This record gives sequence, C-alpha cells and structure tokens, in this order.
Amino acid sequence: MDTSCLNLMMTPGFIVNNDRVITWANDSFLKTFNLKKSEVVNKLTCEEACPTQLCGTKDCPVAKSMRIGKVASAEVLYKGKDDQISQFSTSARPVNGKGSDTFVSMNDITNFKATQADLHQLQTDLNVIPTPILEIDKNFTVTFMNPAGAAVVDSTPDEVIGKKCYDLFKTPHCKTDKCACARAMKTDSVITEQTIARPKDGVIVPIKYTGAPIKDAKGNIKGAIEYVLDQTEETRQKQAADEKIENLNTIPTPIMSIDTDFTITFMNPAGAAVAGSTPDEVVGKKCYDLFKTPHCKTDKCACARAMKTDSVVTEQTIARPAEGVIVPIKYTGAPIKDAKGNIKGALEYILDQTEEAKQKQAADEKIENLNTIPTPIMSIDTDFNITFMNPAG
Repeated sequence: MDTSCLNLMMTPGFIVNNDRVITWANDSFLKTFNLKKSEVVNKLTCEEACPTQLCGTKDCPVAKSMRIGKVASAEVLYKGKDDQISQFSTSARPVNGKGSDTFVSMNDITNFKATQADLHQLQTDLNVIPTPILEIDKNFTVTFMNPAGAAVVDSTPDEVIGKKCYDLFKTPHCKTDKCACARAMKTDSVITEQTIARPKDGVIVPIKYTGAPIKDAKGNIKGAIEYVLDQTEETRQKQAADEKIENLNTIPTPIMSIDTDFTITFMNPAGAAVAGSTPDEVVGKKCYDLFKTPHCKTDKCACARAMKTDSVVTEQTIARPAEGVIVPIKYTGAPIKDAKGNIKGALEYILDQTEEAKQKQAADEKIENLNTIPTPIMSIDTDFNITFMNPAG
C-alpha cells in the first residue's frame, strides 16, 4: 500500500494488520506518543503503543471497525508517561474492506474538551446567579438567558431562546439609541444605564443594566451580554430617604449631619439660612467654621461627645454665625451609624434660645426688682410651699 500521501497528515495516524500490529505510522503519531519508528513498526500493537481506556473492550474503535467492516469512531483517553491525560477523537476504517488492514486517525481534542468544560462551568455559574443575565446576537435575538432572567418573564431559559430581548423586557430604551447593549456593540465598550422594564402587564420594574460586547475568535463583535439589577428595593429606599429629607427640610429649626471629621453632609434650609447660605453651599464645609461656638473643637462639643460615647448629648452655648451676631442655642448631637453599626458621623438638632434667653432675663430683672423692695414678699404653691421670698421677707 502506498502511504506517501498519508505522511502528509498533520494529525497522528497509523495502520494495523488483523493482529493489531502497527505496520505503518506517520511522524505525527510517533512524535505525539514519543516513539521511534524502528521500535514500533511491525513490532508493537496499537494497544502497546498508545493504550487507552477502550483498548481490549468491544467499544475500541479498531476492534469495532474490524468486526463490522465499517468506520468506527470514539473519544478515548490516553495517559502519558508524565501522568498527563490527553483526549483524542479516534476514527478507524478498513483500508480495503472487511478483513483488510485498518487505518486509524487520531485528532487531539484535549484543548477543545477543556474549553468545552470551561464553557459548561461558566454556564452553570451563570445559571445559579440570582440576577438576570442574558446574551443576544447583533439582531437582539436571545442566545442565552439564565433561569433568573427567564423567571422575570414567566418562562424557562429554553423558551426565551430565539426571541427578541426588546419583546421580553419592553423598556423605554429598547429600539432606541439609549439601549446599553446597542451602544456596547456599536462602541466596543461596557455601558451601564438605568430605566424601567415591563416584563408583564401591569408590572413595572426599575432596573440598572449593563451591556458588554461579545466577540468571536477573530475579535469581531457578534453580540452582547447583559447583566440586569432589579432596583425596586433601592428605589423604595431612595424614595423613603427623599421623604425623610423633605420632612427635615420643612422643619423651621436648624438640623444638620456631619461626618467624623465634622464636615457637613446635610443641612436643612433653616440651618443654612442662619449661616446666610443655601443647603448646597454649606455641604462640604466644617460645622465649626459656620457656627463658631465656644464648644467647637473642644471636649464640650455635643456632637464630638455623641460620636465618642455612642450616646445622645445635649448642651447649651452661643453661636456666632455672622459678624456681630450672637445667638444663644441649645443643641443636641446623636451618632449616625452605617449598615454595620460603625459610627460614621452625627446628627445635630439646634434650638434658638434667643426668646427663652430674653424671657429669662426679664424674669431675672423682675426678681431683682422684688428683691430690692423693703417689704416682705413671697409666693407659695397650692400646698402652701414657699417658692420665693425676697430678702425683706
């Protein structure tokens, strides 16, 4: 048999006789299995030269081809001398019909199988992620969707394959230039957007979604992968926070929050007005630079003590928010904590004591006047307990 053409094969190949002794082998076969021609040809059986898990069994492609007189194929495992496992797609066929020699070709599929396993693992990983993930082609046809994504549209992953993503999620961005996936494929970049989805009648879901381009082996963009986050809870929390801030903004008494460095992170309009500013203008400034109280930057500061002791602290002092302006105040500091319970700042509530101070001063003046009268004067409660008596009395 002329084997000159077979020598051109880039993949391992060999011929065996009816006793499975190798009568010919190409260079690729000898190199792959680290063999020498003089040691193999007409000396070793295929099982001795390249033993696999199917050798000696009815599923061995060589044995099967000899038995049926036709082509027989199988995937086999070969363990090298270094214990490294290689996988081959092996095909055996009679050279001249049943009873003749058998030609065997082996294609190394080790890397292909590794890639296939990686892809399978990747899909398994994507399937267990509780957040919707999908892949689309350049025509926005769904080529993959994990169970979490399919559940949003009351379907299974298999049922959504082949459908258009815009028919499933129906966002205002769909079929527009705002679509993150369309922009990702067009600009070869990762794009994140926020919008709402309408996966079912009467259902509106606020979402944050990211589109990233998918490329083929040559680097050509062939689609996009989309990762979707349900923002329902975040939207509720933001709405609740906005309502609380709005409530604080309507309170006519100064309220502000500071971080642990005494930098203002929030101040309502009433507080900003005291400093002759707007809420936006005071954010980022130091509270002690605005109110300039004798307690500022000392151990008497109620906010500093609140953050240090993790308690609510109330103090009285004066503030000097503007040149020549002195305001008697009563203020309370309470610690602000993050989700883990760590103190990250303080909330301060300020009461202008100007009117109270005037009333106290007026009362003190009246008492002083009573004290100068040379005639006994006193006051009692309903149980006849003396509550005041001047010196003369």
